[in-house]
Amino acid sequence: MIDTAKTYGLLILAALCVTLGLSTWHYKTRANALSFALDTQNKAIKAQNEEANRKYVFLTKQRDAAYLQQEEADENAKHVIDGLRTDLSTRPIGVRYVASPARGCSGSAPEKAVDPGQGNAEAATGVLDAKASLRLKLSLNEIENLQAAFNSCKED
Repeated sequence: MIDTAKTYGLLILAALCVTLGLSTWHYKTRANALSFALDTQNKAIKAQNEEANRKYVFLTKQRDAAYLQQEEADENAKHVIDGLRTDLSTRPIGVRYVASPARGCSGSAPEKAVDPGQGNAEAATGVLDAKASLRLKLSLNEIENLQAAFNSCKED
């Protein structure tokens, strides 16, 4: 009986050793496969990072070039505006005005409307005072700068 128990014990022990060996081989094969897959993924990620960096550098250079071109266009527009401003700053600002006929406030029938400038082709009849002229110049300067900036951006 002891021999049979030893034999069964040895058979069970042998079966356990074979199972342990097969499971170790299986896990080693699986670990190698996962290691290969991870290496492949790492290489793909490195390639994608290099491509992304190249594209980033290219797009950054392109953006910087466009920025410099826009700055140059804006600077040229400012020079043109400044040149025109100095030309126009020496000229007086003339305004032509036409006095409309007085209308009655007592309920009388309104007189015929007069088109300002109708039949009036003469030059300006007045010059703005200094304060109004300054306000008009400042407003015109701001409008010209805004218009130049808008036009330079619109061209792109």
